[in-house]
Amino acid sequence: MDLIASIKLKITLLLPSFVITSYTSLSVATVELENAYPTIPTSLVDSIVTLPSITILIAIFLSMYISRFLSVKSLMLIGLALVGIGGIAPLFIENFWFLYSCRLVLGFGIGLFKPFAVSEISNFYQGKELSKMMGYQSATQKLGIITFLLLSGLLVSYQWSYVFIPYLVAFPILLFIAYNFQTAPTPQKSSSSALSKTGFSSIILLTLVTIFLVAVVLGNFYSKIAPLLSEKGYHDFANTLGIGLALLNFFALVGSLHFGRLYIKLKLWLPIGSVLIMALAFFLVAILDQLILIVLLMPIIGYAAGIVSPWTYTFILESVPKANGTFFISLALISLNLGSFVAPFIFTTFIPLSITMLFFACSALLLVIACYLYFFVKSLSAHI
Repeated sequence: MDLIASIKLKITLLLPSFVITSYTSLSVATVELENAYPTIPTSLVDSIVTLPSITILIAIFLSMYISRFLSVKSLMLIGLALVGIGGIAPLFIENFWFLYSCRLVLGFGIGLFKPFAVSEISNFYQGKELSKMMGYQSATQKLGIITFLLLSGLLVSYQWSYVFIPYLVAFPILLFIAYNFQTAPTPQKSSSSALSKTGFSSIILLTLVTIFLVAVVLGNFYSKIAPLLSEKGYHDFANTLGIGLALLNFFALVGSLHFGRLYIKLKLWLPIGSVLIMALAFFLVAILDQLILIVLLMPIIGYAAGIVSPWTYTFILESVPKANGTFFISLALISLNLGSFVAPFIFTTFIPLSITMLFFACSALLLVIACYLYFFVKSLSAHI
């Protein structure tokens, strides 16, 4: 394959990931949404932001069945069309229930192609190239949400409904994929290892539990960091917190870009180091009282978190039969989404804690994850 064809293939495989988390960008307009629909309960209006996650999960389940009858390319094109239509339509009709329906359509579109945006990469790349592409995939996803947030934040200052304009990008992505998507080559046998062709096993279950728990911890960070700062006595910290969260997302992108190189050198030791760094950062966030120091810890959390997702996908794709890759990636995505969804409730429901103690609990949970990953790696080190 020549250089131009190689670059075109990589762009084609990575572009769908650009819009995968775009639905969360509506968070910049929650106040404007509440003002636009004063007769609708505030809790219902606020739920519009995360509403697509429901149909994302439904579509991920259904995509496994639909893929028996439709090609991966068809699923991607249909999904991107739904993202474009569901994303941009509320710009023209300012009706709450129409917006509600469009958000469900948007989520369903994302869910249709989300598993294939990850698993399809393994049909073209193996070994070092696979780990690099997994890092690029995660980085593209993070670049997408950063771009959507920046554009949405800029456009909402003119008119709140302009927040939907960035979804137009789904259509040029759709056209690019329509003309450039390639049928996957015949699966090749990769280098053998004791765990590489086992299918569903305790190893995969452990990986799914890890991504679920890390998602719970990160979900608590996003939902509880503002209340934590209030509990510490800070006021008018919104701008500073916004900068910190932007840095977190940017360094998560950087971590994903570095993933391929780090994974080649560290393999299964990489997630242990990442989780330990996050555990220390959460502990420091809980005990520190200086706002600037807390903000400076956010890029560290982001960098470490940016490594966990591509590690999960790479490890799964290297550990299961190629024919089952999409199925197991779907399980990983479901674990990730479920962890994010239950994050605000899981500690407060079962273990009522102050916000500070919740961050200590998250740090402790990360240490537990690091410990069982350590014993997991030790038990497998003879076979890797």
